[in-house]
Amino acid sequence: RAADDPADDLDRLPPLFADAAERAAFEERHAAERMPRTRLFDCEGPLYLGLDAGSTTVKCALVDGKGRLVYSDYRPAEGDVLETAAALLGDMYRVMPREYGSAEPLAHLAHATATGYGEDLLRAALGIDSGVVETTAHLRAARAFRPDVSFVLDMGGQDMKALWVRDGLVSDAVLNEACSSGCGAFVEGTSHSLHLSPARFSEAALRAGSPVDLGTKCTVFMTSRVRHAQKIGAEPGDIAAGIAYSVVRNALYRIIGRGRAAGMGDVVLVQGGAFKSDAVLRAFELVAGVEAVRPDTAHLMGAIGAALTARDRAQAAAAAGE
Repeated sequence: RAADDPADDLDRLPPLFADAAERAAFEERHAAERMPRTRLFDCEGPLYLGLDAGSTTVKCALVDGKGRLVYSDYRPAEGDVLETAAALLGDMYRVMPREYGSAEPLAHLAHATATGYGEDLLRAALGIDSGVVETTAHLRAARAFRPDVSFVLDMGGQDMKALWVRDGLVSDAVLNEACSSGCGAFVEGTSHSLHLSPARFSEAALRAGSPVDLGTKCTVFMTSRVRHAQKIGAEPGDIAAGIAYSVVRNALYRIIGRGRAAGMGDVVLVQGGAFKSDAVLRAFELVAGVEAVRPDTAHLMGAIGAALTARDRAQAAAAAGE
């Protein structure tokens, strides 16, 4: 290091994994958390659609009468939620199973439910049957995985939802749409600044031996800390791991608050696009001191919850003879 180079004055954090065995156990545990599925090609009769118009993406999920996932899609909204949703649904209809020589699908949509920021727009423009608030949709999907869930943390691109659950109902909630340093967009943006794809970012972080402590501040301050770490010659993996730690600590300590974060209970389920990253998931487990449940459909949970709500409503109406 040259005499006029900035000093390495950043604290370091423990690596995300102590050794290969610890990482292997982590990967095995989370590989088991899979949503029940069946092939759309094999479906006949009623199906139930959930649409989630989120802050940065539009998601859809199609489930059968047993609640099994038969189809899903996930696309960037790119500034036009309605156009993206219409394209997504058009592609879904094109792959619906049909009897040979017939234009009529063997399976049909019995009920569709929308959620998310664009719920009202989708219902009005696309004729969606019903809507459901986001917190209810996310909890419905979480309880399909773990009926005994006590806490749900959904970390999306531009927002975050924390739900405390008691007797299957939301007993408390924290919603954040202002602080992006506790959301997935911060991870995505800083990974680009390191010239890493999301997959390479996560892998570099998981292998890092000495993660940089970037603190828990706003996005502007955090970005300057990342630049400082680059100037002092910190390894990209150590910076990536530091970002994973930072986004989790911002979510837990700055947005939720230390006192409330301590009351998560025994069954903690995480979801949202940010938790597709194993690095963010592992950082969360270390900071929160829990073994979290991450469904393999973590990024689709709002849409899945809406689809399961659609199924519940259609089956309840049928049972009532409506």
